[in-house]
Amino acid sequence: TLDNMDEDELIFIPPMLIQPFIENSIEHGFSRIDYLGELTLNLSMKEKFIHCSIEDNGKGFTDNNHSNKRSMSMKLISDFLFKATKSEIKIIDKQKLSTKDSGVQISFLIPHKKTEND
Repeated sequence: TLDNMDEDELIFIPPMLIQPFIENSIEHGFSRIDYLGELTLNLSMKEKFIHCSIEDNGKGFTDNNHSNKRSMSMKLISDFLFKATKSEIKIIDKQKLSTKDSGVQISFLIPHKKTEND
């Protein structure tokens, strides 16, 4: 979904910021589940940044699929976003908030430009 943004609006964002999170939801969150997986991507224009929220109803974090190790791509994305926005990536295991919910919610701010020359 898009909030405070037009579908036709041309906005330049750094490449490969969202894709690894979507890929992780599909590969890890939806593997071996016996129900229909849902994935929601919400982009909302804020004053200086785009707020990105990615949420799935996958199996969430378990000892088998979650470790304290972070992939190199996730570390690079996290470092870049912190330098650009002074804000960290927020990752929430929804099972820790509610016994009836499953999955993960990830949110972060994305720097953007209106033209290629900004």
